[in-house]
Amino acid sequence: MLDSITVEEKNSLQRAWSGAAITESTPAGPEKAAFRGVNLRLDLLKALQATWETIKIATKVKLALYTAPDLATMLEIGVESISAAHTILESLVQTMRPIDYVTYIVLSQKPAGMTQAELESAVNDLLDHGENRDELSWYLRISADRFARASQARQGKWMDKVLEKLSDVDMIEREGDLIRFKSRNFKFGWQPD
Repeated sequence: MLDSITVEEKNSLQRAWSGAAITESTPAGPEKAAFRGVNLRLDLLKALQATWETIKIATKVKLALYTAPDLATMLEIGVESISAAHTILESLVQTMRPIDYVTYIVLSQKPAGMTQAELESAVNDLLDHGENRDELSWYLRISADRFARASQARQGKWMDKVLEKLSDVDMIEREGDLIRFKSRNFKFGWQPD
């Protein structure tokens, strides 16, 4: 099954995932990291882009890489960055409205930014024409029910409400007509007092 992935695709995934998390030095004392013995700084933008790249390739070759260790083993990278990304995505899914989460995911694919019309069109395209929802749901940590709720939330001036909410929680930035994904870093591991 893994033979279906080309060397270029494997290299692309390796680069994407290795850029998503940076391993930080682990103290020798009691502050030693709890996350598989490693301190990590996860760049959410890069983690979402790596996740999206994984979806595209896994869907294309019909792979079912349903665990972080499977994907890490195939890519010959540490499992920590993939596991950390899944943890953050699960947290976002639980704390954000489905339409806000889907919009945030779509926006992450265009770091240079999108106009509101472009973003709305891209979200509509994903919700209306997204193929292979099972793979997409698993990798993005969003259930079919939440996808359905995101679709149903598109009433009236729904994008205005989504952008207001994402702006209120400091997850986007605006520059002229462009809306940009606001990069966030997350740290995993023990921090000394």
